[in-house]
Amino acid sequence: MTKRTYQTIVCIGFMLSVIYSATAAEKLPYFSGKRDPFWPVGYAPFAKKTAPKKVDKQRLTDAELRALALAQQERLKRQLELEGSISKAGKRYILINGNLVTTGDLLEIVVGGEVYKLKVKGLSSNNIQLEPLTE
Repeated sequence: MTKRTYQTIVCIGFMLSVIYSATAAEKLPYFSGKRDPFWPVGYAPFAKKTAPKKVDKQRLTDAELRALALAQQERLKRQLELEGSISKAGKRYILINGNLVTTGDLLEIVVGGEVYKLKVKGLSSNNIQLEPLTE
């Protein structure tokens, strides 16, 4: 057998194997929807890309929102240290955490790494009414 004949036989054999593998590929597990047990979980060689599923955010009921607000309010109250109060010319001032505040002033309180901005709504000798500010 000559070198030329050998090369022709090899080329014909290669072409036949390519044709056979193309028709046999349709019988492979990833074409039939079955998964090869040796593939990693979630892997598919020719997986179609699909849009991610939309996840509905959990909505809280009114009672849950009230309970959450009360818990946050208690955390804020623990951070406020009422150190004293004074009245001068009909205006009341309160010393909170080393700051002298009066009605209408803004307070910034840091609780657990979060900054809360509050407006002083009203003052009495031992109480302060605060309103949260939203941005």
